[in-house]
Amino acid sequence: MTNNHLFYSLPLLVMFPRYIAPSGEEKSPAAYCLDKQNVTVDWSHQWSLHNWVETYDLACVDPYLVATMGSMYFAGTTVFNLIVTRLGDVYGRKLPVRVSSLISFPVQAGIIWSSNIFLTSALFFVFGALGPGKC
Repeated sequence: MTNNHLFYSLPLLVMFPRYIAPSGEEKSPAAYCLDKQNVTVDWSHQWSLHNWVETYDLACVDPYLVATMGSMYFAGTTVFNLIVTRLGDVYGRKLPVRVSSLISFPVQAGIIWSSNIFLTSALFFVFGALGPGKC
């Protein structure tokens, strides 16, 4: 089993909620960052979720930090595809599968419980790096 089950849910985890002004007018995430007193999240809207936008305050960070989480997954997969696949050919596939599986659980737990976007991005790199060992 690969690690994709958490990665595939990333679009929902970083989906921005609907922001509204007191007048009921829909506002952008940038307007929310500028005026958190008057612009609030419309929790009655179907796409306003309690997700990582809340946890990491993604509405007020640079957009590249949001994209970094997904990019780090692919970077880890790419780098370790060059290394781990050859190790499996030379030494057998049992060891890479076991090591990747054992390390995978604490990394997944770290991603779920982390409240730091930089730590989560680093863990996504490790998460992606573990994929080639399982395949």
